[in-house]
This record gives sequence, structure tokens and C-alpha cells, in this order.
Amino acid sequence: MYEEPYRHYWRVLYPEQADPKSKLHWYGKWKTSEMCMGLFGERQQARHEWIATGPRRGREESHATAVVTYHASPVRSLTVKVCLVCQWVSRDLDEGHPS
Repeated sequence: MYEEPYRHYWRVLYPEQADPKSKLHWYGKWKTSEMCMGLFGERQQARHEWIATGPRRGREESHATAVVTYHASPVRSLTVKVCLVCQWVSRDLDEGHPS
């Protein structure tokens, strides 16, 4: 079954709210979903820029990472570290991509 890629971000960044049995109010679910979609969109933009300007090493290329920020509103934003090759994401900006 196809699942939107931003849902992975939701499970990693908001694990307590990702549970289908979560009692989170619909408004909170909507805002959380909006944040994850925005972060995934920022990741895609960074990925396109990386593809356009990055080195070409073929399939053996290591998993390049970038720090992206999504500003959902003037008072609400989130900065995370993402992989430009796979779906890895982390709130810890100092964390390295797992091997």
C-alpha cells in the first residue's frame, strides 16, 4: 500500500502522536501533518538543489545530509537534519546518519 513519504517524518518526529489510537484532537493532527509535509517539502527542495550542484559518484554515493527548517507560521517552525538520499530524519542536528 502506498503511503505519503511525509508520514515517516510524522512517526519519527512525533512518535506519541503517530499512533493510530492517539487521542490527539483533529486540529493537532492537522497541524502536525502540516509541519511534516512542510519539512518533507523543504527536504525535496534541498535535494533538488543538491542533485543540480552536487558531485556525481553514482550509486555508491554516501547519504548526504542537510539541515532544513520549515516555518509553518511566524511563531511556529521546526529545524531538523534530513538525508537527501533516503527518508532518514532527526531532530538532533549533531546526529550522524546511521551506517
